[in-house]
Amino acid sequence: MSFFLKQALFLLFLGAAPSAFGADYDIVIKNGLVIDGSRNVGKIATIAIKGDKIAYVGPRQDLSAPKTIDAKGLVVSPGFIDVHNHAEMIIQMGQSLRNEGYLRQGVTTLVVGPDGYLSPKDIQKIQGYIKGNGSSTNVAVYVGHNAIRRQVMGMDPTLSDAKQLTEMKALVREGMELGAVGLSTGLMYAPGMYSDTAEVIELAKVAADFGGSYDSHVRNPVHEIIKSYAEVIEIGRKAKIPVKIGHAKLVGLPNRDLFPEILKLVNAGRNAGINVVSDQYPYDGAYNIWLWQMVALPKDMVPKDEKDYTREWVAALLNDPEKRSFLKRFNEKDTESFSWAKAVGYTSMRIVVSAEQPDLVGKHISELAQGLDKSEFDVIADMITNPELKINITLGSVLEENVRALITQPWNMISSDGVWSEGEEMIISHPRSTGSFPRVLGKYVRQEGLLDLPEAIYKMSAFPADFLGLGKRGYIREGYVADIAIFDPDTIIDRSDWVHPERLSTGMVHVLINGKLALQDEKMKKSMPGKFIKHSN
Repeated sequence: MSFFLKQALFLLFLGAAPSAFGADYDIVIKNGLVIDGSRNVGKIATIAIKGDKIAYVGPRQDLSAPKTIDAKGLVVSPGFIDVHNHAEMIIQMGQSLRNEGYLRQGVTTLVVGPDGYLSPKDIQKIQGYIKGNGSSTNVAVYVGHNAIRRQVMGMDPTLSDAKQLTEMKALVREGMELGAVGLSTGLMYAPGMYSDTAEVIELAKVAADFGGSYDSHVRNPVHEIIKSYAEVIEIGRKAKIPVKIGHAKLVGLPNRDLFPEILKLVNAGRNAGINVVSDQYPYDGAYNIWLWQMVALPKDMVPKDEKDYTREWVAALLNDPEKRSFLKRFNEKDTESFSWAKAVGYTSMRIVVSAEQPDLVGKHISELAQGLDKSEFDVIADMITNPELKINITLGSVLEENVRALITQPWNMISSDGVWSEGEEMIISHPRSTGSFPRVLGKYVRQEGLLDLPEAIYKMSAFPADFLGLGKRGYIREGYVADIAIFDPDTIIDRSDWVHPERLSTGMVHVLINGKLALQDEKMKKSMPGKFIKHSN
């Protein structure tokens, strides 16, 4: 070998040294069981981070950095991606995007705006808010059908014409150009409920042009669940777009035996070449509210001052026999207005909190009415007007056996459908905002063995990252963004329940977002390292 060749190789070796031997990393994670998101069995490895990227994954033990994390006895996984989250409400209410409840679950990215909530203007507002105020987690968005339809047509309950459809398509395009991961709909809610399938297909085609996906709060999940799920698949087929059934579940007593039909329907769609998936929060009940809040009121009965809208206000209306009779008809029969009685029915309403009369917990309103030989609305009204009772209900009762059946499906990923929590403060009092991801790891992986750990982590990281087009995220791999969750597999668990939804999860030790520590040694950091993530093909 010539002198000049030896000198060139020596200089090349020196140039590679910092990367190869870890002389120039920011953080090194050692001795942890690395489960990389790919469903592969984990292995003990070292991870080196430079800037916001993973620069090294392998067996070396001699890498150095200003910050070293000893992860012995802990699992090191990709940060979790919550594919169905309503943190857009945080910005609308002016709350901080610090989101301790999600960091303690290991969530590094929130995908907001499902159920059709966000217009392009809303997306721009979110981008500006994060730029100006920061966020503890990354945020990605859907552009929403309901918001777009409202902007173009108001609350018009008719089908769109050609001009209106053209305007809505332009707004979907604008949202996708802003970086949305896809189109979402809330077909159970106004004004999305006034659209037909053809309208949604045309809008979904625009998202498909950008490589996006379609996410659906299905049209009638209680009364026509099979037809509603079939509509999602039909949209996927005709728009040639990947589709996701949002917060999938079998709601209500009449649907409890339909899981085999759901399984057959989804698998048939997938076998036909349609990329059909779902997401699920691991609880046996959907959105929950105080019982008095389920009573829909016409505009002329709503108090002028929002602070006067209380249980006492509703109870006073229900104590008047004439007004009670009117409200029963309004809630059950009025076709122009939304009400929970029409949307989910009394067979889906289960009592989850009743401290004063605990024997009511677990009972459905329909069951109580049958036992008391009263109408369901009168049962509700009697409980609301009883000042001794404080009752909270879930508006979407689900059997635990169906929660378990869905969570194991290979096409199903994990979500929370939650909003925000910070210490004991919450926007909506459902345990999913503080417990969803640790509940899967603690209850369904460790305690029950329903899922193995690599599969559960895949459902929370790589699967959603790939499906939504989030770029180089969702895996522990060199060159990927350093969104990382480090947790104790023997202790991680949810602590929240229906009575105490504010209780934060335990067992998450460190969380890194974009290469920076947001949670260290189970303590919140002041940093807000989250970013707005745009869709990437």
